[in-house]
Amino acid sequence: MGKAQSSAEFLIVTSFILFSFTVFVAIINQNMSQKMFENQDSRVREIASIVQEEINFASGSVTGYYREFRIPESIGQVDYEIKIIDSHVYIETSDKKHASSLQVGNITGNPKKGANKILKNDSGIFLNI
Repeated sequence: MGKAQSSAEFLIVTSFILFSFTVFVAIINQNMSQKMFENQDSRVREIASIVQEEINFASGSVTGYYREFRIPESIGQVDYEIKIIDSHVYIETSDKKHASSLQVGNITGNPKKGANKILKNDSGIFLNI
């Protein structure tokens, strides 16, 4: 066996190992990206659900109900916007990759990042007013 053949075999084996390692890393990276996307999506739905539950609880409570609750300032590293539109709590990340909308009852006001105050009186349910 000559030096040229040994060099060629070494190059082929090394190339195969490098290619296999690159494919493995690419698959791992893709799986991690998918998990991060799913996690962000889950957090968006969770925050919308928190607001929905607070409003629903206030709806079923007696007049004079008052409660303070908090929602996160951001979702991981991503900023978001949250508001009530046509009796739905709507949340969307600033990168426009994640959004959620959940139906809520009739309410005046909008949720905000951080501390929120919800109140029920004879006139209705008020959020941060």
